[in-house]
Amino acid sequence: DRTFWGLYVAKHSIAPGADYVCCSADHALPFPDKAFSSVFCSDAFHYITNKRSCVRECIRITQDGVIVFTWLHNKRIR
Repeated sequence: DRTFWGLYVAKHSIAPGADYVCCSADHALPFPDKAFSSVFCSDAFHYITNKRSCVRECIRITQDGVIVFTWLHNKRIR
């Protein structure tokens, strides 16, 4: 997530044992190449300004796995 508040809520009420990283998906993600087996993005892609950069980063950090974007919106029409 790019907001500390969202991460705070998740850490304290959804998945306390998970690891969280605060960063923007509009820029380079702070993970090494092929760090994950999959990427899942739900109801957030329409908030990302630089969508091409985000998709490139998802491909870079995924090791030939699955990349899923769900609940895509147009920022003008929800």
